Amino acid sequence: MAIVTFAGLLPLAAGCYQASKGSPDQKATAAKQTEAPSVIVIKPKRMTLHWTTQGPGYVQAFEQTPIFAKIAGYVQKWHVDIGDHVAEGKVLAELWIPEMEVELKQKEALVAQAEAERKLARETVAVAQAEYRRNKSQFERLTGIGQKGALDKENVDETRLAFEASTARLAMARADVDVKEARLEVAKQNRDQTKTLLGYTQLTAPFAGVVTRRNINTRDFVQPPTAGKGEPLYIVERRDIMRVFVPVPEADAPWVVKGTPARIRVQALAGRELNGKVDRTSYSLDRAAHTLLAEIDLPNPDDWLRPNMYAYAFLTVQQPNALTLPDSAIVNQGDVTKGYETYCFVVEDGKLRRTLVQTGTRASGRVEVLKKQEKSGETARWVDFTGDELIVQDNLSSLSDGQAVIVSTGDK
Repeated sequence: MAIVTFAGLLPLAAGCYQASKGSPDQKATAAKQTEAPSVIVIKPKRMTLHWTTQGPGYVQAFEQTPIFAKIAGYVQKWHVDIGDHVAEGKVLAELWIPEMEVELKQKEALVAQAEAERKLARETVAVAQAEYRRNKSQFERLTGIGQKGALDKENVDETRLAFEASTARLAMARADVDVKEARLEVAKQNRDQTKTLLGYTQLTAPFAGVVTRRNINTRDFVQPPTAGKGEPLYIVERRDIMRVFVPVPEADAPWVVKGTPARIRVQALAGRELNGKVDRTSYSLDRAAHTLLAEIDLPNPDDWLRPNMYAYAFLTVQQPNALTLPDSAIVNQGDVTKGYETYCFVVEDGKLRRTLVQTGTRASGRVEVLKKQEKSGETARWVDFTGDELIVQDNLSSLSDGQAVIVSTGDK
């Protein structure tokens, strides 16, 4: 019985021994699994990134001026209405201020009076000069006679006193002329001030443009605006040049500068596209919206553009001298609860090192790389990219930190 059992177990033992050795196919599969994968590596590349930032905007007149009254008065006549095209200096309306017209006549009369007084003062100087010359001549003649003893001293002294008196009167007459001329100048200034105020009775266009609002009628009483300004009498807007206002997102704000190329689509013009450039920016961002205001000037010779039209802008932005990698070489991983991290695989001594990176601008299939994290034991620090790193180009999902790889060079 024991012999039979042992004999029956011999084939089973032989089968177990044969299975432990394995077949040739199984050995090949195991060897393939332990073989190092081949990866393509590249180095960070410096280049100019180009991308387009786009967003809605709106059209405004290059200049828009509200017209207010400088002085209180009545509307005597208005000459233009909304939609009228006006030249620079065109009279829009005229005001009537009766009391100021009377005041001007009074001040003109004061000017005439001052001129007459100045004329009289000058004639008084002429009389004083004649008297002065006569007394001087008489004094000199009698002084000579008195020195010869032909005239007593009292007569000579009397003639001297008369000469001195005429000298004083001449000086006073000349001073009076100066006073009268000063009074005349004051009178003229007062008159001119009233004339200047009356000049404000004509409301004129500040530039060539179009009237977009009229808020006056004949015999309306108008007066200067208070601190709140109030409603303007007219609004005049330029039409030869229009401005397109475009709010630029904060991420693109540093790269939108004067001269940035722009394409503008105006919805009301059936998608017509206009080319221009950024002429100015606000520099400071809006605190609430975190956008930078960019302005684009567009000529408007055919009057197609109108204020407050809706527009859509495309700004072609560029960032020079950026150190970049292709998108395929960067992995963004994580979620809201655990947080996000960005990394790439750096090849060092034939092995992969999973390296955290800080990135910047993304454009045209490339990513700007700013910093990489280097670890030394338990310490980690952020350092700049040198540009000589060997970075795995793509197919990162099957790779792991510390894995040995076979390296070949890419061209991206």
